[in-house]
Amino acid sequence: MDRLNQLDFAHAPARAGSSILYGSWRLKHPRFTRLSHALWWNRYVVNDANLVAGCPGADMHAWIGGPEALARVEAAGVAPNALTEVAHTLGTAADLVALMYDGNDPFPPHDGWLAYCDLEHTVGAMPEYRNVHYFPGGMRPHTCSHGSAVADLEENARERMAWFASEPTPTERYDNVFWTPTPASGFFQHFLQDVMKRLAQAWLLKPQLFPWTPSRPGVEAPKGTVHVTAVQDLLLDRFPIVGDMYRYLGWEPPTQLVQEHILEAKHVYYACPAPPLHPLLWQVGQQAVLRVARTPPAERNKIVYCSRTRGGPIENMRRMVANDDRVVDMLRQWAAPAPAGVGGRAAGRGSSGYTIDFFDHRKYTTVDELVAYWSTARVLVGAHGGCMSNLFFMPSGGAVLEFFPLVAGLRADTSNTGKMVYLQATMLDHQYWMLPSIINEGEPFFQPSSLDLCTALMESLGRPAASPTASCADLVALVEPPLPAGAG
Repeated sequence: MDRLNQLDFAHAPARAGSSILYGSWRLKHPRFTRLSHALWWNRYVVNDANLVAGCPGADMHAWIGGPEALARVEAAGVAPNALTEVAHTLGTAADLVALMYDGNDPFPPHDGWLAYCDLEHTVGAMPEYRNVHYFPGGMRPHTCSHGSAVADLEENARERMAWFASEPTPTERYDNVFWTPTPASGFFQHFLQDVMKRLAQAWLLKPQLFPWTPSRPGVEAPKGTVHVTAVQDLLLDRFPIVGDMYRYLGWEPPTQLVQEHILEAKHVYYACPAPPLHPLLWQVGQQAVLRVARTPPAERNKIVYCSRTRGGPIENMRRMVANDDRVVDMLRQWAAPAPAGVGGRAAGRGSSGYTIDFFDHRKYTTVDELVAYWSTARVLVGAHGGCMSNLFFMPSGGAVLEFFPLVAGLRADTSNTGKMVYLQATMLDHQYWMLPSIINEGEPFFQPSSLDLCTALMESLGRPAASPTASCADLVALVEPPLPAGAG
């Protein structure tokens, strides 16, 4: 699925035994409300690594790099200035940060592509093994990744049983095992990004593992519970929703990987060799595994705010929105009803307006409840963090607006690259907007720009029903009234 012309991949990959040949693929860069933000993105070191990887179809934003880029900027009717000069000369990072908020930052079109063509991102497999003994805690460390080897687990078990024959090792016995012990997969957001793709690949290769799967030619789908047990990292006291996921699938309850136990199984589905990213796996995960209905965007009326101050306790006290009230006030511009006699689809949702909801994960304890809640969501707004991973449940074609703090205007305020919300939202064919803000090292609070938020909402939803002629400058003045003369 690619309703938004932002994905390029094979929808029907080739099969080769227990392997799938997905082929090379690409996705467009994020949407930005300012050219300076697109410039920062194209300088970002991880992004650059994909641009120079030699994959066909990868390129920078059309307004960036070389004299031809400057010509495109001028052709778009943007007057050349210091910022466009930085764009076409690829000036220094210091130049860029100095110009990020100079008040003359043009709105760039959605352009440029990231591409993936390496073996890890284009080939997957789920080999099956019978009558196996695995021992995770031996001399050969095993992590569940695309290149991990099941032979390490088997050799560990042989050595353990030979060396400690007089001290039997505790053994766990199962009939059918789905092996996917990815580190940190007990956290719900990591489950969605690390385990769901393996479940999607299993659905493509072994649909009979899913009892609710509609019958396919030559495949008789079982009914009721399938006696398959997933082995993975678990934190069920903190994230019981992960356990409920397998109830939702019709499987046995999952089991925690124990490093010092031998696992004995009659049949193992070794799920580790799945691509770390691929649009087909994300879309199959959403539509086939989670069974999220393809509700058209026009039939959804909810704007969901993942507030880090209103949605219950959070574990990470960074990336707190200091101007949270102003963010909510801006969102509410799209919730207000139209004036009497004013309506029409061009003005948001006509006379009804959108509803604004503050997502609190504690209210939703089952997958069924999450699927139902997000089925009416049109827009998801929030700061970079785990709450944003719930976009997996929002039907495709929505809008995802991510507040993205940049330390000194140069790098993400995360221990990793911070690209996962962008990647997941785009692979699920949502309209993704990255809204960066400059912060200092170690600052827990930041202030997203009301103008950037309004611009992204206006582009995604049209003008508010209550203010069908208002510009973003008008709406910003409403939520950020100027100080009285002499104040401050």
